[in-house]
Amino acid sequence: MFEFNNKMNEEKIDEIGENHVGTSAETPLRSDAFDISDKEKINRIQESVKDILLTLGMDLT
Repeated sequence: MFEFNNKMNEEKIDEIGENHVGTSAETPLRSDAFDISDKEKINRIQESVKDILLTLGMDLT
C-alpha cells in the first residue's frame, strides 16, 4: 500500500502499531464534535467540496 524509503520510519510504525488509535490524552476535537450525526457531517462536507469545485471553475455535470 505505502512504500517507505526510510528504514527508521518502518521501525517507528512497527513500534507504534495500533497504539495511535484513540490513545492520545490530547485531541484536536472540539467538545461539540459529536453533536451532529455522521450523515449530516457528510452532507455538509459534500456541499462544501461542491462549492470549492465550483469556485475553481470545475464542470460538475
